[in-house]
Amino acid sequence: MARLIVPREENEYRQEQRREQEEFVIYVRKHVTELQNGRCPPGLLHRIAVAYHDFSHNQGDATPRQRVLKLLRGHHDLTDAAIEGFRRVVGREDLPTLREVIRLNERKLRSHFALPILAGLDADPDLPKSLRPAEIARAAASYYLTPLNVPGHPAWYRWALENEPGPIAEVLLKVTRSRVRRRRDCLHLWDFARNASYRDVARLVAVPMLRAFPTRCTEPQISALRTVLLATLRWRVDGLEGFVDQRAAKRDLDVSQRALWLAAGLLLAPVRYVPEVSAFLEEGGEARSREIVRLLAPAETDRLPMPCGTTELATMIRLLGSRYSPWTPEGFGMAVYVEEDRTKVEGLISSWATTLAARTNREASEALHSLADDPALEPWHFILGGKRDEQVLARHDATFAVPDLDSVRKTPANEAPGNPADLAALVADRLERLGRDIRHGGTDDWRQYWREDERGRLLGPRREESCRDALLSDLRRLLPGGVDAQREAVYTGGNRSDIRVLFGGHAIPVEIRRDYDRRLWRAVGDQLGPRYATAAEFSGFGILVVLWFGRGDMPVPPSGRRPKTAGELGARLEEGLTGPHRHRISVIVIDVSATGGLREPD
Repeated sequence: MARLIVPREENEYRQEQRREQEEFVIYVRKHVTELQNGRCPPGLLHRIAVAYHDFSHNQGDATPRQRVLKLLRGHHDLTDAAIEGFRRVVGREDLPTLREVIRLNERKLRSHFALPILAGLDADPDLPKSLRPAEIARAAASYYLTPLNVPGHPAWYRWALENEPGPIAEVLLKVTRSRVRRRRDCLHLWDFARNASYRDVARLVAVPMLRAFPTRCTEPQISALRTVLLATLRWRVDGLEGFVDQRAAKRDLDVSQRALWLAAGLLLAPVRYVPEVSAFLEEGGEARSREIVRLLAPAETDRLPMPCGTTELATMIRLLGSRYSPWTPEGFGMAVYVEEDRTKVEGLISSWATTLAARTNREASEALHSLADDPALEPWHFILGGKRDEQVLARHDATFAVPDLDSVRKTPANEAPGNPADLAALVADRLERLGRDIRHGGTDDWRQYWREDERGRLLGPRREESCRDALLSDLRRLLPGGVDAQREAVYTGGNRSDIRVLFGGHAIPVEIRRDYDRRLWRAVGDQLGPRYATAAEFSGFGILVVLWFGRGDMPVPPSGRRPKTAGELGARLEEGLTGPHRHRISVIVIDVSATGGLREPD
């Protein structure tokens, strides 16, 4: 328990402290010449260097010189001598070797020369330019093993990284081996994977560093291994893929380490490693996927590129998407660790889906449609569905061809269309023409959509399939040569459209609904949008045909009153066209009602 200092005792304490400081200044002045030459007792150098570096964290706002000046009671000449001595200490012959610096750390000790050496390098950043490799290595070891109260790397170390990679690589390897062997943290690697200045050093030493890790690792070792792997991958070190293959093939690895090696293989050779990652994840729980996620989406640096084909991307989305759901804020505390993983997975799946969406070939289109319709990925349908819509637009832009003058001339003249947009416009035009003929023609074509008894009395609407066949038969007569219309087409995902119109490798789906169908108000948003018009075969276009029977049994719309005419129904359905489908899906309402002055036969 701390002793309460009363005013009298406090005064005595301060007097004692002042007396000790004065005695220290006298001692410094006695050794000032040796101090200035860096040849004084190492304990003296160390004590002044503690103040220089603010090693006790007492004067964070002051500069190193101000802190030394305060320690030396305002004597500027002694301060100058101390800082000059720091610069010269690197030339002493009694300094510890690199091996001795590491051995001291292994015994939880530190040389009294460590802080003075670092102070001299800090005071004179050009000093390393005159040092031998062994002196640079010793300084780097002292830097790695001495926690300093400074942000970032000092100027002298940044210079050494870029200009003397050899000594830095030697020290990095030896210090890391020592720390890994003793299962200690490797905080000196904090910038290894993110700072491009380490590129040349990593290419010299990263693979030998990986060899330092045993087949079974503790948490500090796993953390260090992850960092070294990230650096080795990011700086594209030669020989990595062969070493990863060798390590990943070992049978005695612990789960976390195997996950890291498989994840590294995934980034290097996804075609070979995706099946292995899939089998690995299927055999275990959350710990396996967590380590893979932490390498694929590291917290300390940007994600590394994964040169995957479409099949590999789709497999990884399924593997992680079936194990995680998108992050939503639910609480604090213990859940934070899991939420961090979920956030990383969300970033990965979104990135991979974006890659698929940018690919306009049929394989990528079918893969993204399959993912967006997969029940096991239901929590991800919002993200995957959005990417699928983006792909529809990209695919349309990639496959759209500006028609030549001949194509422009042919389309309005009832001849062949020049592109998917022309084909969709042609089909919509013919369906609208057909609707006018049915309603206003003199042959009562509307009757073919109704059931009749033997006396010609109307019994009710015909089945949807019969209505489709009647519409298809009339549509075929209106289409130009070479344009084919087929019924009930099966397409991506096993879904069906009532009619598919084809020409020149392009296809347009036509979906038919009767006005009393309970799915009427969802036909655009749930079917033609995400299922039909987004299918790979259809280039983003689709047509909804609604048969207006006008019997008053239409389902209640999501808002407002029921439409009272075919025209009102068409307008209401068009209001439901949103997002990327708005300008690619047409709604056509054909009036086949038996009202409006039409007389039924006796």
